[in-house]
Amino acid sequence: MSDRTLGGRQVEIVVQSTIPPERVLENVALSFARDTPRFAKLPNLGKGKGPVAIVGGGPSVQNELENLRSFPGPVIGCGSVHDFLVENGIFPAFHVICDPEAVVVNWLKRAAGRHFSPITYLIASQCHPDVFQRLEGHEIRLWHATVIMSADGKSLCDFRGEPEIPGGDFVIGRAW
Repeated sequence: MSDRTLGGRQVEIVVQSTIPPERVLENVALSFARDTPRFAKLPNLGKGKGPVAIVGGGPSVQNELENLRSFPGPVIGCGSVHDFLVENGIFPAFHVICDPEAVVVNWLKRAAGRHFSPITYLIASQCHPDVFQRLEGHEIRLWHATVIMSADGKSLCDFRGEPEIPGGDFVIGRAW
């Protein structure tokens, strides 16, 4: 919460998540119980050189399919764009999810039932258990999204000393 002026008037800005903190905490606890391999332990992490395409689900992606097919480096899908890319023959090296809601499984319909995929899924520990279930049989790496939901600015979750990735409420906001 902060105070700002708007048109000469004092206004109070309150930022609040639509996700109950209890759900986030439960999802994180279930993720730790799953003992999924960690993103931070990926072989060769941080050793790559060259361009990376970070692809979100905005409308302009339709105009970039040929560029993505011929892109000289890894493609990383983010959030809701998964099925669109796969349906168009683009299998990103990685696909990243951080939303804690169960509705995310609807973004991953093209992952269901596939037992081989070149995609490594980078799933935040706050993600709903249904996401992990949908991706069963695929390579999954767990990462921790810093979740600030307390008035004192501290992280809501205890990630047991493991690395956290700060950023906005969506994957692309964390990519920067």
